[in-house]
Amino acid sequence: MDHKPGSIGERDRIYQYGGVVHPSLFAGKPMGPNRVFAPGSEMPGIAMSRSFGDMVSTQLGVICDPEIRKFHITKNDKFLLLASDGVWDMMSNQECLNLIAEMYIEDKRRHGLKKICNELMKETQEKWNRRIAGGVRDDVTFVLIFI
Repeated sequence: MDHKPGSIGERDRIYQYGGVVHPSLFAGKPMGPNRVFAPGSEMPGIAMSRSFGDMVSTQLGVICDPEIRKFHITKNDKFLLLASDGVWDMMSNQECLNLIAEMYIEDKRRHGLKKICNELMKETQEKWNRRIAGGVRDDVTFVLIFI
């Protein structure tokens, strides 16, 4: 599950702590994703509702509590991908699955884990470069575990 400020449960908690949720304003027009702000302020302006170590945002309802789910791994499961919002904002679950699975099935020995990770990183960064002007991009961090 994405922990975005605009999600109903996440937004409600932020409002209960006195935070506000809306996109950044540029020249008076909303731009970008929903972010957490202090009332009447442009700070802290983070685009997530859960974060580690952000002492300003915790006062506004941003928490560090993880969402924990249990899944039973089957013989059909091949990998697990944990990624930051910099990946998920540009790549859908299906796009990541297709990219990783295609390289995995094509030839595991030729591609290997490092090549698959490099390709996922490259694809995500290229999407950031195409969609966001000025070379700005969020962190692109992920862990890929083959089972």
